[in-house]
Amino acid sequence: MENKNVIFSLDGMKCVKCINKINESLLDLDFSMESKFNLEKKEVSISFNQKEGQVLQIKKQIEEAGFNITKIS
Repeated sequence: MENKNVIFSLDGMKCVKCINKINESLLDLDFSMESKFNLEKKEVSISFNQKEGQVLQIKKQIEEAGFNITKIS
């Protein structure tokens, strides 16, 4: 299965505490992924084995952690 990389641009991600909060939220998902954060750009890049609906699951977890997603690419 091919890995997919999705970049989420976020409002409100300002510090390491924000990163930890997002990471903790993503641990609730039942599939493996790798996340890389860029505080300067306020982005999180997530790489995972794509199955239908996973992007929406990731989006929901980030929003439930209290962050607004401004762009998905």
